[in-house]
Amino acid sequence: MDPSFDNFNLHIGRMDTDPSPALLMRLKKIILFRVDNKENNYLRVREKDKPFYETLFTFIRPALLKIIKGFGYQDYNIKEYWQQKFTLGDFQDLHCHSVDRPQLSFIYFINASSHSSPVNFFLPGYPYIKVENQGALQHKVEVQAHIGRLIVFNSFIPYSVDPNKDEEREIISGNMAYYLKDTIPARGIKHLGLTLEEEMAQKKKTNAKT
Repeated sequence: MDPSFDNFNLHIGRMDTDPSPALLMRLKKIILFRVDNKENNYLRVREKDKPFYETLFTFIRPALLKIIKGFGYQDYNIKEYWQQKFTLGDFQDLHCHSVDRPQLSFIYFINASSHSSPVNFFLPGYPYIKVENQGALQHKVEVQAHIGRLIVFNSFIPYSVDPNKDEEREIISGNMAYYLKDTIPARGIKHLGLTLEEEMAQKKKTNAKT
């Protein structure tokens, strides 16, 4: 955890891991598609590539668990994910992953250099709402790009990436449901699973039939 995130009073966690060069090399070979100002496979993850992503998710599961347990939750389910490469000048506009459901998002760096653009996190409501903290305006936290760095955050937190200054920046990003109780071990490496809201609705529907 990074204490500088305390300014948010929100959930943002960071942890560095040491992925194998072989796994990183294989992930970087996955075919991406140029969309607008970046290359990605958003909503276009191929079946043949999913085993390599699941290998990565198995590797980072201990780190993910440590972060979300620090948030006060017990388990998670990766609902969706995608890969994104930033070449020279590529950027990410200010946005958030979701504002209509309780979920977490993650960013994992599979490539980066000292010139790769950081992730800029802002308080919800930015730029229309700003917060005074200890006499200084605190509205942004910057997380540097680093190979093997995992960032987990509330999906409603807005963030952006400034125009990139190298050809190296590449990430895996996605969204997760989170749980207050332990779940089956396999849940953490599944994708496109149910959110907490969807599971509760499904359980309610099942109970109504019995």
